[in-house]
Amino acid sequence: LCTRNDSLEEVIEKCPENKRDDLVFIQNGYIEPVIQKYSLAEDVTKANIYFAVTAKGAVPIDGVTEECPDGMTTATGRWSEAFRQRLKRARTPLKCIVQNKRDYRRSMYDKLIWISAFNLIGSVHGNITMGEVAKRHKKEVREMVGEMGHMCRASLAVALFPKLDERLLQYASKVDFFPTALKEFKWRNGYFYNFSLIARENGFDDPTPMHTAYLLEGKEMGLIDWVHER
Repeated sequence: LCTRNDSLEEVIEKCPENKRDDLVFIQNGYIEPVIQKYSLAEDVTKANIYFAVTAKGAVPIDGVTEECPDGMTTATGRWSEAFRQRLKRARTPLKCIVQNKRDYRRSMYDKLIWISAFNLIGSVHGNITMGEVAKRHKKEVREMVGEMGHMCRASLAVALFPKLDERLLQYASKVDFFPTALKEFKWRNGYFYNFSLIARENGFDDPTPMHTAYLLEGKEMGLIDWVHER
């Protein structure tokens, strides 16, 4: 199912109920609440996409890096192997790792952290490219990614794969031409900001203070369409 997150529910509702469990979700961002709302099957197919296409018809750039020689794209669920085979048989073959539900959840948070942290850092520095973020702001990346990964472990009991910051930096360098921008706030940065709000409201420290500080700076700069619903 290839659509913007804000259109997900509308598309699901238009799909015949007996075919909804055959949908394949490839969205960026945290979409689990939507999947749960529609009581989709435990093995509904989801994929984290780590490849990029510069223009229609261009050769795709696969997320193969030194840390991830088998690629970074992952899939799980009933049609995950079929999804992997389609990528493998494409005109330009792409790599995909089929994972169990537990490992896919870890990969999902990897991607959520990447798309949230790199776009935020790049945006407050003038909407620079992913490559510039990785090259010129590596220290900020490591700090923000580190606190977001720690939040996943401490608050969600999700232990992410090793070398998170290095893996994400290498991918950003691979898609170095991508511009950064803050969008789909509810589905991306808003997920982490929600935990910050809950923590502070209950008398605890913000689990991702750097992320919050950069968000507030981005808001002052007019970079964020600040619509946040708890």
